[in-house]
Amino acid sequence: HAFTMIEGGLWNEKSSFLGRVKSGKPVSFAYERKGYMGGGGSLGVAQNRTRVWTYEADEDLWAAGEEIENMDLSESVSVVVEDKIYVGSGFAPMGHCGKIGTTIEGTGGTTIIGLGPDIDGTVHTWESLCGSCDAEECIVCGEHLYEEQVPVIGVMRFGCLCYNRGTILYDPIENTGTYSDERLLGLKSNAFLFVIQNNTYVLGGDAVQDAGAFYSTVPEVEVVGNCTARRRTCVLSVLQFDGESILIKDEFPGEGRLNLTGFAVGALGYAGLGTECTQNLIEGENGPNIVSPIVSPEELIRMNSFYAFNPNSAPGAQWQEVESYPGSGENIMAFSSDKRGYVVFKMNDDTNIMWQFDPNADSDGEWSEIGTIPDPTDKKPYHLFTIGNISYVYFPTTANNFWMYIPEL
Repeated sequence: HAFTMIEGGLWNEKSSFLGRVKSGKPVSFAYERKGYMGGGGSLGVAQNRTRVWTYEADEDLWAAGEEIENMDLSESVSVVVEDKIYVGSGFAPMGHCGKIGTTIEGTGGTTIIGLGPDIDGTVHTWESLCGSCDAEECIVCGEHLYEEQVPVIGVMRFGCLCYNRGTILYDPIENTGTYSDERLLGLKSNAFLFVIQNNTYVLGGDAVQDAGAFYSTVPEVEVVGNCTARRRTCVLSVLQFDGESILIKDEFPGEGRLNLTGFAVGALGYAGLGTECTQNLIEGENGPNIVSPIVSPEELIRMNSFYAFNPNSAPGAQWQEVESYPGSGENIMAFSSDKRGYVVFKMNDDTNIMWQFDPNADSDGEWSEIGTIPDPTDKKPYHLFTIGNISYVYFPTTANNFWMYIPEL
């Protein structure tokens, strides 16, 4: 297998994952000497997967497991508590929220859509589409025909992408999962977690309300819009979760942000970075023809502040600001070894540059650039799990898609 040396360690190619994850961070976690992976998906397309795959680290071998009902999630978090895994938050595919209905083709203007029943049995039409799901639980997409914009009738695809409403308790020994309506980890996506002294802390994430989107299947016509102005909440809460109860810790002290990220090193957690919470929101009056602004990477409003979290400090004193990230780029992935934390940033030229944060370099820690990571695809890589002191990363492509990072001792 190929390998890449960088200043802080070694990237080594492993056996490629043989399943399929279209896009979106898959469900993943480690238990003992095995890694687990499933789910993943994309907006408005029911391509999330329910099969859970197992990776044998010692044998470098992937094996397909069973289909687990409701495991078809993306952008979720997985908490390991002894021999149980709790999977919560994130997105479920559109089938969890509303079924695709039949298009009633008209001869002028907007087509009326008959949506199938929602989870609660309610049947919706286009007029109620923006409210077809709980405003706090779903992002809703619609289907339109634009005769005034599309000379030959072009069908706009639709679906319903929901925030996951419950929690899955997964048994890695039996490869079984049980779904519960308990919202233990919140209605949000893109949260992350770290483990400190056998305690798990879930941080960050964001939730969008009142959103709709339209896109054309006709190549010559690209229409993106919303049916109401969009709102987003960037979550600042820190939850200590043990599988049975949740303890609220001090909120993250910085500004709310998208892609808040971090890791744990020793007895402390570290979090920060990301972009401004209002990034890419669509504003305007109701209607299908409002075009989403296109924001180039250099226009992203990035946050470089970084903070240390000590769960054993007194309430009100659990966070302390440390050295801010001094570089550029958009943070896309983070993980840690027992001595240092690592963050990968995508630069404006699409290269992925890895930085390390050494908390022991001085009182505020120290950032240093350590090299370019392997890049078999231009898609965003995902840190799946850490086994021992080795981290495993998935690149969404068909080959050469699974690598491990061995940190410098």
